[in-house]
Amino acid sequence: MEIRTKNFRLPIFFSHIKVVICNDFDKIGKKYKFNEKGLNNYGAFYNNKLNKDGILIHYVCFRKKTDIDLIVHEIVHLVNGVFLATGIKLNRKDDETQAYITAFLVKKISKFLYKYENN
Repeated sequence: MEIRTKNFRLPIFFSHIKVVICNDFDKIGKKYKFNEKGLNNYGAFYNNKLNKDGILIHYVCFRKKTDIDLIVHEIVHLVNGVFLATGIKLNRKDDETQAYITAFLVKKISKFLYKYENN
């Protein structure tokens, strides 16, 4: 299977997101030069790294058919990665920012994933 990607920016947070669909995660690791080995052992994964222009890219990678629970699981990692990269502190007493970002990402990413699920 080829690699399908969707790039977008997370509004307000100056974050670059790349969603990747491919059943061969080792292939993704090679293409994007992730240092992690054994990526095919995961159901999905999150990673981030600087691109050649020094911009931090947040990668969230899925197989062609992925259940919603795994999508949300990886989005939690993605949201935490965005917070860490932008210096935003998680606040359990006022978590509206986290809730809005999570909802935005679930909608945007699941729409892209489901578009290719049956193709």
